[in-house]
Amino acid sequence: MFSDPVFFIEWPAEGDELKHPPRSPAESIFNRLMIERVLISAITIGVLAFIVFQWLLHRGFNLDEARNGTLLLMVLFENVHVFNCRSETHSVLRMNFFSNPILLMGTLAA
Repeated sequence: MFSDPVFFIEWPAEGDELKHPPRSPAESIFNRLMIERVLISAITIGVLAFIVFQWLLHRGFNLDEARNGTLLLMVLFENVHVFNCRSETHSVLRMNFFSNPILLMGTLAA
C-alpha cells in the first residue's frame, strides 16, 4: 500500500540545507528560537484578537457576534501563519507559494 508512488510525494527543498551544520542529537525540538517565535506569534495574534473583540463590542455587535467574529479572525490568522511556519530560515515572501499543494488545499478548505 505505502510502496505506491502516490504516497511518496517529493517536496521541493529549501535550497540551502547542506550549508547548515546538522543539529545535535541532544538538542530539543523546542529550542530557544522556536520558543521565541511561538511566543511572539501567540502574543501578536492574541492581542490583535482581543482588540478586534473589543472593537466589535463597541461597534454595537452583541456578545455572540463579537465572539464569532473573533473566532473567524483567529482562524484566518492561523491559516496565514501556517505559511510562515514552513521554513525556519526563509520568509514566506521568499518561498514559492505553490510549492506545497497539500498545505494550500488544506488552507483553502479551512
